Amino acid sequence: MRFLRRIVSFVAYDVVTLKKGGWDELSGCVLLLAETEPLKAFHVFIDLPPVDVEFIYRFMHKIVENAELVLLHPEQDRVEDWSLGLVTLVKMGVQLLDSERRLDLVKNLLSILVQSANELVAKGVEQFLEKQQDLGARLARAWFDHLNCLSSLEILSIFASTDLEERPRDMAIRRLNLLLSDHTSKKVKIDVPVMRQLQSLLISCLLKEGISESVFKVLGEVVYHVAYEMMNFQDETWFDLRDYIVSQSKTEFRRVVYIFQCLTMPLKDEEFVIPVMEKLLPEISTRLDPPREVLVDNSCWVFAFTGAFCSIIQVIEIPSHAKSVKEIAYKMIDSVRELVERGMEVGLVRRAFRDVENIVKKHLGWIGKSEFIFVKGMLWKLYEIKGMKMESKVVLWRINVVLQRGVAEQFKQLPNPKSELDWINQPED
Repeated sequence: MRFLRRIVSFVAYDVVTLKKGGWDELSGCVLLLAETEPLKAFHVFIDLPPVDVEFIYRFMHKIVENAELVLLHPEQDRVEDWSLGLVTLVKMGVQLLDSERRLDLVKNLLSILVQSANELVAKGVEQFLEKQQDLGARLARAWFDHLNCLSSLEILSIFASTDLEERPRDMAIRRLNLLLSDHTSKKVKIDVPVMRQLQSLLISCLLKEGISESVFKVLGEVVYHVAYEMMNFQDETWFDLRDYIVSQSKTEFRRVVYIFQCLTMPLKDEEFVIPVMEKLLPEISTRLDPPREVLVDNSCWVFAFTGAFCSIIQVIEIPSHAKSVKEIAYKMIDSVRELVERGMEVGLVRRAFRDVENIVKKHLGWIGKSEFIFVKGMLWKLYEIKGMKMESKVVLWRINVVLQRGVAEQFKQLPNPKSELDWINQPED
């Protein structure tokens, strides 16, 4: 039966997916099997590719009814049947996740699974559950296959509107990131109207509570791909993203700075960058004050340091921000000096340096003379701090190597060393 269901799966993929057509005969066959030989119906359904919900609705209720019967009345010598019913219900849930009726249907399927597991434990036959050790991998594969058949907008819609658990949410956003990465690298093309719809959904995702740090990091990469397309190639200001950063900079400082760091292209649009800087720089300056306690989460300082670095290289050539840029740069150096003197270098300063190293690598493509001079001056000033451990200086050295190798030669012309190199090396006012 397993070989037959694989053959059916291959043919179904060609007919239902590639040719964008239905296969009414197969749908009717599954319904007939569900009514006469339920286990065979399970086998056929499990290996079907992602199909239109109309194809499923014809036999859905009968399949679910039979699977529920198997799960809630397990027989000691029919563990494989129970496993088959379990996988069938999970597969049904995955297939229905992007349908209009998904919420009620999926909740019903989950309640059946929970009830079955509880009854197995109550009856002392946990071996049914123990034999499903590979179930997680099988479910992940089914979810992955389903995501591969969806568009970028469909994936983000699922991510934004359903109460998914951590694992499927993580897989969804990673799949979307891969799709958009292929667009950025010109391997595939996503239409501009779709990108505009993604923009709106992304803002709602950024504001959503309960997103883990790991998922949010990938979400930031997704934001970058959309911003890169719309702000660089379509020359459109992403006002909603600007407003998100401005409105959330105080209450969600770390997440806002992370999103800003993800924007690794030059932000030339002053309608975007100036309002962001006017709100973000004061918050950064406040949080650059060296933390006093060691045994607490001081990651806010690290975000302030990296946020300051990103802010400076984005606005260093905007005359109206020259004074604030200089103040922030000196505060970065003074803050590091104080942390080194207080013995808080390892957990904070070195982590911030490593993050800056990664940031420099991502910005290399557009760093010009002004940015080059700033980074070189910053590195020199930091390297001169007395008492800094060699491990931290090695990170600074690596940043310098990345800079020297990655920046075009015409931008590496520093002023005479005997003169004042730039504002970063001028005496403080």
